[in-house]
Amino acid sequence: MQTKVNFFIVGVAKAGTTTVAHHLSQHPDIYMSPIKEPNYFSTDIKPENFSIKYRKRTIFIDDNYFKESPLPKLQLSFVRDSKHYQKLFSERKNEPIVMEASTSYLYSGIAAKNIYNYNPDAKILILLRNPYERCLSHYQMAFRYGFTTRKFEDALWEDTKKIKKGWGQSELFIELSLYSQQIERYLNIFPNEKIKIM
Repeated sequence: MQTKVNFFIVGVAKAGTTTVAHHLSQHPDIYMSPIKEPNYFSTDIKPENFSIKYRKRTIFIDDNYFKESPLPKLQLSFVRDSKHYQKLFSERKNEPIVMEASTSYLYSGIAAKNIYNYNPDAKILILLRNPYERCLSHYQMAFRYGFTTRKFEDALWEDTKKIKKGWGQSELFIELSLYSQQIERYLNIFPNEKIKIM
């Protein structure tokens, strides 16, 4: 029988999803995807459109990754093949909770619907952070990775004015901190008892 993910941490980026996922994965009742962020359900995010700088910082896996046993742990990739996605959970024993934590799922316009179509009984955890603090933390990461060399205010202004915008194309410093519409996508599809916002 196919293992279905039944617990998703969907974001937001720079709000502690990695820390929370790590701590939860220590629980014996939880099986965590070896790729913390497979980004499988954010199908509107197209890796082929990513900027050169973003592509260099992203690990794109191929069939060879899925031949390894156990599968190596990775922070982030973009899994697009359904067989590959299923393989992420093939080493599950009998843990009742099967989890992954892709921060693109909150921003994505289609991920909530895709997750619901895949498993309408899934539970959703949305982690938020003060929008300014989230934005500043995001900027500090972007600066560290060389995605921007400008001062904070200048980097935000430059990113806001970009014509080509999107995940992996621009930083979305401001857009990722605008939570209401992103959360509504989940509230409009999943029953309230399936969603926890922290």
